[in-house]
Amino acid sequence: MLGRPRHRHRLALGVLALAVGLVAGTGCSVEGSGQGSSGPRPTFTGPYAAEFEKYYGLATTDFEREVIATGEISDAAYAEMEERFSSCLADHGIEFSGFEENGAYETSSAPGGADATVALVNECAESSGANTIGLLHDIMFRDPENVGAPAMMAECLLRTGIVEDGYTAEDFTRDEEGRFLDLGTLPPDDWTAYLGCSEDPSGYAR
Repeated sequence: MLGRPRHRHRLALGVLALAVGLVAGTGCSVEGSGQGSSGPRPTFTGPYAAEFEKYYGLATTDFEREVIATGEISDAAYAEMEERFSSCLADHGIEFSGFEENGAYETSSAPGGADATVALVNECAESSGANTIGLLHDIMFRDPENVGAPAMMAECLLRTGIVEDGYTAEDFTRDEEGRFLDLGTLPPDDWTAYLGCSEDPSGYAR
């Protein structure tokens, strides 16, 4: 271990926008115009067709475009992306903890301090494919059928038993501005269930 201060980060899951503010640190934004390859753009199908189309257009490397063009993110492709990200950070003297299932990760500080760390992490996230391949992998892991965050949260909360039968996505959206607005006021069991569903809505309480 390097012994320098560590920073908490998370890939910016803007499509789901679950648990905003639960993970402190820096979100890696998706930027860049995406130059595209010289060949024809692939046609995507399935529940995430629009997202694959979007991130194919944002891709800046042949590696990203080749992976995204397949219409899936294989374990091997994700592992290669993670290795590229880790190697890029290592080249800048930054230690990387590895991605967690929810897209969160930790790094050590860059030699130049916190601001330099943010800039270099963002740079590596773009060049390695973390901002495209990584984000696609994470949003599909959390919501395989692309039903949307409110529906997934409602289903998860139903499984925990802290909401009544018939609880819907609309109920959850309303409760985000009411019951769940201040998590500190929730009973301990409700607080635990809400956080568990926020971190893993498709798998928590199964």
